[in-house]
Amino acid sequence: LFSGNITKANWYYDDDSPLGLTEIARIFRDNLKPGEAKKWIDEALGLWLEQKRIEGLDKIENEIERFSKEEKEDLNYLCYIKASIYIWRKEKKDKDEALRCISLAITLLPKYISALNLKTDILYSLGRFDEGLEYIKKAERLARDEPELWGELMRILEMKAELQRKLRDLNEAIKTCEEVLEIEPDNKDSLN
Repeated sequence: LFSGNITKANWYYDDDSPLGLTEIARIFRDNLKPGEAKKWIDEALGLWLEQKRIEGLDKIENEIERFSKEEKEDLNYLCYIKASIYIWRKEKKDKDEALRCISLAITLLPKYISALNLKTDILYSLGRFDEGLEYIKKAERLARDEPELWGELMRILEMKAELQRKLRDLNEAIKTCEEVLEIEPDNKDSLN
């Protein structure tokens, strides 16, 4: 199955497609091969930047206005996948790179709930709970407006309660858990 997915990704995208390389990176990530995933996502982002004639991710903020909606969506996805790979690496510089990438993804598409959630996870892994709580609250507001995202809302509320607990705001953490239980009475995570 794993090699079949790689073959399918290679077949679907041509060799000079950053999205094709990103799909390969995602497959390696999903199959718990972070070293390979890192190699492919770095190549994908490098290729995307080269094709746009941009010298590096740190130069992109000045270029965002000239991007089409499709280019913003593509770069958002590339940055999201890179951050989702780098968060699991051990070194702090990799977590910092994950944070930089996910911040760019959010700049490109501020209402992308998965990116807001991932930024929360990255901030949590760095021990920056106050900032994480800020982003999870943004994700919560967006998810409440979309009935098809109620499953995602449960994960958001659980993370919110965990951040509140880490910040020693136990009364708010209890309220958040009670809200989860109102929506989903059998939620075992909120019962703990």
